[in-house]
Amino acid sequence: MTFEVKEKSPKLSPEMQDVIERSHRDGIGDGYDDTERYKYLIMKMLTDNQDILWTLHNESLEKDVDINGNLYGASYRNVNIFNYLKIPGAQSEVRNFICFEVNDVSKYNGNAVLLEKNIIFRTISHEDECITDWGIARQDLLAAIIKNEFDWTNVFGMHIEKVSDVGRISENGYYYREFIYETVTPNNLVNKAKNGSVAYGKHR
Repeated sequence: MTFEVKEKSPKLSPEMQDVIERSHRDGIGDGYDDTERYKYLIMKMLTDNQDILWTLHNESLEKDVDINGNLYGASYRNVNIFNYLKIPGAQSEVRNFICFEVNDVSKYNGNAVLLEKNIIFRTISHEDECITDWGIARQDLLAAIIKNEFDWTNVFGMHIEKVSDVGRISENGYYYREFIYETVTPNNLVNKAKNGSVAYGKHR
């Protein structure tokens, strides 16, 4: 029996398919979307971290482990871990979340070639799930694991620096911690050259 390969949705041009593929190469190559490259690398780091997966405490996903007793990180994407910011609904069956966002904030020191980026993390736990046996609230434990991975790292090329770290509460019984990193990155000089501006080679 043969199975048809499902066509991806939405349908994209070969050019945009190449841009996305290059953005998902662990930070290697030219002609990519820098926001998606950041998000891809962040998602990979989060879903590769067993401390994070176990702390998310999704009992239905914890039934499925590999031969070494490790959880499958891919199963947590868009279930417990999201690459955009959200607050879960009151009726959500999943009670613990991580979500993140990447924003271009401004030109760096007025220099059009460099951009200041913010990376926002939000760790979320329902009030019924906040308590852990380690004496630290679950949303704070998730945040501590992420900060241990990301503080001052140069995974994106330049180091990232934490600039804020705040606990919050939502109206539907969820507590969360939101913390923000800053970094500096080139202002997509490949697209600058491709779309008719200053030659890319001048800024290398």
